[in-house]
Amino acid sequence: MSAKKITRRLLSVTAVVLIIAVLGGCWDKVELNAISIITGIGVDAIPDNPDLMNVTIQSANVKALSGPASGGGGGDGEAPFIINEEQSKSISEAITQIERRTSRSPFTHHNQIIVVGKDYCKNGIQSVVDTFLREDEMRVETSIVVADGTAREMLSVKTEIEKSASQWIPGMLASLNYNVGKVDVSVLDFASQILKPSGAAVIPLIKVEDTSLQKPMLKEKNAQQQEKKDEGEEKSGEEEKDEKKEAEEEKSEKKNGGEIETKTLSFVGFAVFKGPYFVGEMGVAEMKGYRWLNGDVTSTRVSLSVGSGTANVNVTNAKFKKKVRLDESGKLIADFSIIADAAVLESIGIDDTDIKRYTKVLTEVMSEQIKKEIEDCLEKAKELNADVFGFLNTLYEKHPKDYKRIEEKRDEVFKNMTLITDIKITIQDTGKLKKSILEKWWNDEH
Repeated sequence: MSAKKITRRLLSVTAVVLIIAVLGGCWDKVELNAISIITGIGVDAIPDNPDLMNVTIQSANVKALSGPASGGGGGDGEAPFIINEEQSKSISEAITQIERRTSRSPFTHHNQIIVVGKDYCKNGIQSVVDTFLREDEMRVETSIVVADGTAREMLSVKTEIEKSASQWIPGMLASLNYNVGKVDVSVLDFASQILKPSGAAVIPLIKVEDTSLQKPMLKEKNAQQQEKKDEGEEKSGEEEKDEKKEAEEEKSEKKNGGEIETKTLSFVGFAVFKGPYFVGEMGVAEMKGYRWLNGDVTSTRVSLSVGSGTANVNVTNAKFKKKVRLDESGKLIADFSIIADAAVLESIGIDDTDIKRYTKVLTEVMSEQIKKEIEDCLEKAKELNADVFGFLNTLYEKHPKDYKRIEEKRDEVFKNMTLITDIKITIQDTGKLKKSILEKWWNDEH
């Protein structure tokens, strides 16, 4: 064998040995029991110090999640998360300060949600957005919401099913995206919108609400106990055990960062931004118009009032077209059209003896209702001077010369714009019934 072949073989063997050595270990490994997995980050204003922010960090409580209280084994009734908070100039600085008093290193890559308190938004959320766009470990696709209250309160409540707000909110947003229209907004989505010519965007607005169904029962029980106490009745052994158990449960729910209560979180509309600054809100009613104008509806249900009757219709296969132009006077005009299919899910108190007339009536009512939702939403946006629909962006992209004509007065042009709508919805399915079985009853009663 020649010296050249021997050298080649030696080099090959050396290369294989080196590859095996490298693959045999991880030079930058971090053990799971050495990190604290952050699941939610919240930011609130500090009223007497606008230069600082109150940062709330929600981390997974591995002990509780693996215990019997969570359905998996021990846990001693602990909350499934741990709350830490710090006042600082930035999120990164707050995390560093929290790290100094914990036994595990905070790990932000698996963060599920960013919650920003409404009061903090009034001074601009540019620093929050910058952190998540710049920091390597943080993901730009993380969803961001505004708390109608404080982020600290929202991240501190224990919700049903998912047990924490950081898990519940993304699930709720995904459900709305599928059943209503796109409402979820990521950090990257928000940053992209406010950097465009119109400079306006929306973020979901979430509110913490008490679990109201349990309150009447609780009040009645407390009243009965007070009545017995006033009458001087002695408590039975069972009653004393029950009260002791309730006290222990209440005590266990006040661990880890304050009082932990099971509450409900609800989507109440959109927080509207002009640039990074909060300028107002759109309620659920305006949100319906927003979803149509942005063309993000895949499937949605529409409730209709037809005379004294009602109907519930499912709209699918929606296609949208949006064109903008300037007239000779410089007025912005937008042509917006919707073509979609629909299926009747419910129909009560509406005459359906003539199927053609029935579908025509439903179609007309539905078109008028959608048109009104769109117009109401546009009026609200004009009131807030925030083109969250991107009409100015479309003009900039499609007709840059026209946009340059009105660039200096674009806010005024948006406020005075005209929207022309064309809505065509075809009812393809009236359901399994050709005629309502309740029609005779309804006619007799009404």
